Amino acid sequence: MNIRTFVLLFIFAGCAFRASAEETMISKPAGREMTSGEAFKEAIRTGMAQGVLVGPEADRLKRETRSNELTLIQVEKGEVKDGGCQVLVMTLTQPNVPTRTGANAGNYVSKTRLTLCKDGSQPLVEVIGCSVGMANCMPQ
Repeated sequence: MNIRTFVLLFIFAGCAFRASAEETMISKPAGREMTSGEAFKEAIRTGMAQGVLVGPEADRLKRETRSNELTLIQVEKGEVKDGGCQVLVMTLTQPNVPTRTGANAGNYVSKTRLTLCKDGSQPLVEVIGCSVGMANCMPQ
């Protein structure tokens, strides 16, 4: 895993951890602008959240991919594991990522599994997929 991927995952995991610890959950309709923390809260409450990612995470991803398009987020609630740990699967999509020469490489899509536990332990973060267009960006 390269350092950029690690930093992005660390930021998203921190937001997920904060979101799971908060007791008040505000619902936003699908397709609305939301931070990753709001998306995690919505998914925990309703089973799924999707919309346009805003805030520092979206800005950072746009800088990394050099795309000017809106960053899309989808979070789905998965199984509950032993000890009350909740699994969430987050998919980030950054459309129209340019190559270094300016051609369109396609969409950057990253899929991450987050396991959040009520005991306050550090969230478990696992990248389960990453691609840019048809190319795999997961380490081999």
